[in-house]
Amino acid sequence: MNVLHINCNYMGTTLHSVMINHLNKFNINNIVFCPVLKNTESDCSKDKNVIISKCFNKYDRYFYFLKQYKIYKALRQECDLNQIDIIHAYTLYTDGNIAYKINKLFKIPYVVTVRMTDIYFFRFRKYLLLRGLTILLNSNCIYFLSKKTLDYVIDSFIPKRYRDEIRSKSVVVKNGIDDYWLDNVYSNRDYLQIKNKFDTKKLNILCVAQIMKRKGIPNIQNAIDILNSKGWSSHLTVIGKKFNYDEFNIIISNKNTTYIEPMPKEQLIEYYRQSDIFVLPSVRETFGLVYAEAMSQGLPVLYTLNEGFDGQYMDGEVGYSIISSDPEDIAKKIIEVCCNYEKISKKCICEVHRYRWNDICEMYFNAYEKYAGKRSV
Repeated sequence: MNVLHINCNYMGTTLHSVMINHLNKFNINNIVFCPVLKNTESDCSKDKNVIISKCFNKYDRYFYFLKQYKIYKALRQECDLNQIDIIHAYTLYTDGNIAYKINKLFKIPYVVTVRMTDIYFFRFRKYLLLRGLTILLNSNCIYFLSKKTLDYVIDSFIPKRYRDEIRSKSVVVKNGIDDYWLDNVYSNRDYLQIKNKFDTKKLNILCVAQIMKRKGIPNIQNAIDILNSKGWSSHLTVIGKKFNYDEFNIIISNKNTTYIEPMPKEQLIEYYRQSDIFVLPSVRETFGLVYAEAMSQGLPVLYTLNEGFDGQYMDGEVGYSIISSDPEDIAKKIIEVCCNYEKISKKCICEVHRYRWNDICEMYFNAYEKYAGKRSV
């Protein structure tokens, strides 16, 4: 079976290459087509099944159909569609529209994933609402990364007469995390020592994130200031690549914060193990793999209300949802974690195995097999 993966974000994160590597273990020939800006530097040419196509310029993003034309033209030139059995489009509007066009011309079935970037199109490019609906209706299966995102898209942007049809073919599928974290789950936390630590109001908080405004790191710092004004001795460690230097300067100016450059996972794991709670009040987050990484080390997590990770669990199971812009709420939820620490930590360790790529890719493989047979000639 030949599967064409149309993925405009393939180079933006290692997540997708890890997924493809796991899919390669199944009886699939995976071909990845990744459209990128013309001046993009690429190191994927060594993989003959990954096509990095530098087919559009930075101004094309303002002209949706022009950019789509360029991507489609490049794909036709670089990929033999007669050999493709099914397409997986990794975004609705950028990748899914190409899959839809191919489906109309070549009758190749496709599945599509809806991400946070697609919600931007739904909200701010109203003239494309009909196109988005058309892509969804013609797909064989629709993947969402969380139940919250699924419900939000259907209830907010899909006309009522189509909601049942869209919902019937929608599936919630989590992203997986690197096997390293699952092979090194940390179940040796000394809960008595942690309780004694909390009794003396000492607390180490960790945030692993890119340094940019939408991650909301200063709101964690403000929450820590609130806790410390009430007698706590709290400290925040931030680990991540610098993207916004104004935000970075705000972060490092706080006396209760330590900033550390990004590091390999083999070193990062020790910071997870030495910390008490993981907090990331990020907005416009599709999923947030770092939450699952933290869970693998028995670290309770605080995640943003109504964003990607929210809805995976009930409040109090592996942590709590927080209002990202409200330091008072963040501080309150940190205290709630401290009061239920052992129960939450053990639940994290129990639940993290849901993010194993082999299991997730088996689900994709079964779907590819099921829908590839629907190609009409």
